[in-house]
Amino acid sequence: MIFVTQIIETISTNIIITASFLFCKTFINRYKQTRVKHMVDRIISRKEFRELTGISRSSEWRMKQEGTLPKVVAIKGYILGYRQSDYMKWLKKNTS
Repeated sequence: MIFVTQIIETISTNIIITASFLFCKTFINRYKQTRVKHMVDRIISRKEFRELTGISRSSEWRMKQEGTLPKVVAIKGYILGYRQSDYMKWLKKNTS
C-alpha cells in the first residue's frame, strides 16, 4: 500500500511540475510576442530608401502609383519615409 501511495505522489508531483513548466513557457512566449509588437520602428527616409534600393525618384514615384512600394509614413501631412519593418518585408518579397 505504501508503494502505491509513493507512486501516486510521484505521478502527482510530475504532473504539477509539467503543468508549471508549460505555464511558464506559455507566459514567456506571450511576453516576447507583446514586447516585439510594441517596439518602435525606425523610419527610413525616402532618400535613404532610394540609396538602399538604387532606384531613382521617378521610379519610386511610378512604383508608388502602381502600389508596389511599402506604405509611406506621414505625420500631419508631411511624408517622412518608410517603416524599416515594411522595407525589410518588401525587400524580402522582391528579392530572389
